[in-house]
Amino acid sequence: MRPTWVSRKDRIFDLVSLGLLTLAAVAFTALSPDVDWLSAATWTAALFHLAVIWTLLWRRGRPVTVAVIVSAATAAITVSVYLAPGWLLDVSGRPDDVWISLATPIAAYSVVLYAAKPWQAWTIDLFLLVLLTRPWEGHAATIMGALLFVALPASIAARRRAQRRLIASLAERAEAAERERHLLAEAALAEERTRLAGEVHDVVSHRVVLMVLHAEALRRSTTDERTREAAAALTTAGREALGEMRELVGLLRGEPASGDEPPGLDELSLLAGESAGIGFPVEVVEEGERPEASPVIGRTVYRIVREALTNVRKHADGAETTVRVVYEGERVLLSVRNTAGSRAAGVLGASGSGSGLLGLRQRAELVGGTLRAGPVKGGGFLVQADLPAYLPGQSVNGSSR
Repeated sequence: MRPTWVSRKDRIFDLVSLGLLTLAAVAFTALSPDVDWLSAATWTAALFHLAVIWTLLWRRGRPVTVAVIVSAATAAITVSVYLAPGWLLDVSGRPDDVWISLATPIAAYSVVLYAAKPWQAWTIDLFLLVLLTRPWEGHAATIMGALLFVALPASIAARRRAQRRLIASLAERAEAAERERHLLAEAALAEERTRLAGEVHDVVSHRVVLMVLHAEALRRSTTDERTREAAAALTTAGREALGEMRELVGLLRGEPASGDEPPGLDELSLLAGESAGIGFPVEVVEEGERPEASPVIGRTVYRIVREALTNVRKHADGAETTVRVVYEGERVLLSVRNTAGSRAAGVLGASGSGSGLLGLRQRAELVGGTLRAGPVKGGGFLVQADLPAYLPGQSVNGSSR
C-alpha cells in the first residue's frame, strides 16, 4: 500500500484540487435553476457529492478502495434517477446527460495509475464506462460523455504508468551498470595492488635483505665495539623492516594477517628508547586507566607515534618530544609534541614524499577517529589524535563486540 502522499508537492496538489472541485460542486448546485434550498433532498445530494469528492484524499494510497466508493456513488446516482427522481440528481428535461460525480474522472485515472493489480483497475473502469454509457438507452451523448470522463482519463493514466515503468527500468539498468563499473574498478584496483605488492616484494625487499646481510657481515668482521653495536642495530632495524614489509605485501594482496602479535601500546616505550638512543630524547606519559583497546587501535597509536617521531628526526634535530596518551572512558587521546630543533635539519629532512601526515589522518579516520597536526606557538610541532578505544563489532580478542 502506497502512502497517502509521497511528497509535500503531492499533498498541496491534492488539497488544492479537491478545494477547487468542492467549489465547483457548490457552484453547480447554487446555479441550478431548480434548486430548492429548503428541501432536504437538496442538502442530502450536496453533502453526498462533497463526501464522494473528499474520498479522493486517499486516491494515491488506496486507489482501488476509492474507485470502488466512487463507482458505488455513481451507481447510487443512476438508481436514484430511476427509482427516486430528484433525490441525488435532478435530470428532468435532460435524459441524455451523463449522470456522474465530479470525482469520477479522477478516480478512474488514479486507479489505473496507482493500483497494484491492473486487472482490478480496468474492471472498475469498465464498470464505470458501462454505467455511464447506459447502453440500454442508446444516447450518443452519454456514450461520448462516458468516453470523455472514464476512457480518456484511464488511457492517460495507462500511458503515464507505462512511462513510469520505463523510467524505473532505465534507472535500474543505470544502477546495474554503475555497480558493474564499480566492480570492474575494484577488480582493476585489486590487480594493481597485487602488481604493486609484487614490485615491493621483488625490488624493495631484495635491497633491504642486501642491507641486512652487509650489516651482519660488518658486525661479524669488525673488531670495533661501537661499529659492532651500530651494525647490530642496523641488522635489527632491517629485519623489522622486512617483517613490516611482509605485512604490507600481505595487505596489498588481500591475505589474512599473520599470527604474530602486532605492535601496540606496549611498544611505545621501545619507540622512545630507539629515538633516545640516537640523540632524540622522548618522554612517554600515560594518563588514566588503560582500556582493553582493540589491537587495530593499539597498532594505529603505534603507527602515529612512530611516524611523528620519524618526522622529528627528519626536521628537528636535537628536539625533545613528549608522547602523551590519555585514556578517557572509551576514547584514546594521543598527542606527540616536540620542541623546536636546536640544530638545522639533517640530510633526512629532504627525504620522504611529504604525505606521511596525510596517511596518518586517513589511518585515524579509517578507525573512526580524527587527527590534527601543525606547528605550535613558540616553536615546535604538535600531532593530536582522538581515537575510539575499540572498533564497533570488534573486541580486544577479535570476537564480536
